[in-house]
Amino acid sequence: MTEPLIVRRFDCSIEPDRYCGETEMLVCTVAEDGRPVALLLDDETRAKLLGWLGGGR
Repeated sequence: MTEPLIVRRFDCSIEPDRYCGETEMLVCTVAEDGRPVALLLDDETRAKLLGWLGGGR
């Protein structure tokens, strides 16, 4: 079993350019061990994340 990647720091996010057909948001983060991590979040995943973080209230 692999260990989960723990992200500790959020640096920036780039919204998708809907006019160019992009659908994924890019989130630039740093893992607990210092490695850079790029998260690509589609609309469905973004909505789930918003709900988990309590932003959907």
